[in-house]
Amino acid sequence: MWIVQRLETVQLPLVNKFYKANRARGKAKGNESVWVVKDKDEIVGAARVADISGHDFLTGVQVAGAYQRQGIAAALVSQIVKTQQKPCFTFPYGHLVGLYQYLGFVEIEADDLPKPLLMRFGRYQGQGREIVVMRALFAARVLLPTA
Repeated sequence: MWIVQRLETVQLPLVNKFYKANRARGKAKGNESVWVVKDKDEIVGAARVADISGHDFLTGVQVAGAYQRQGIAAALVSQIVKTQQKPCFTFPYGHLVGLYQYLGFVEIEADDLPKPLLMRFGRYQGQGREIVVMRALFAARVLLPTA
């Protein structure tokens, strides 16, 4: 059975090893809220929430190849959004918009972003990423048990 849980800071090397093994961008940092999905003791999915000048930013959503298309990303993101105390923004790739809409996110205009997030969005676009701006408006459904 899969378990969704928030990691303690001391466990960040485990998620960074997962990211590296799955060729994901970025690394978990001590000032982020880091969440994982585990199958027994193995991390099969991960995501992070960074505080960007007082605004929550969901980033680094990654699922191991053998576990994709099984609802893991949906369970992970929905649990994260459920626990957030303030609006949560994210910049998913265009092909993932439907998933994020299902989880309670809506597409917004980049100009509606807080300035620090708008600057980050501009940098990411400058790197050639085909991303959109989305915001969670309400707590999403929890699809898997949590620890």
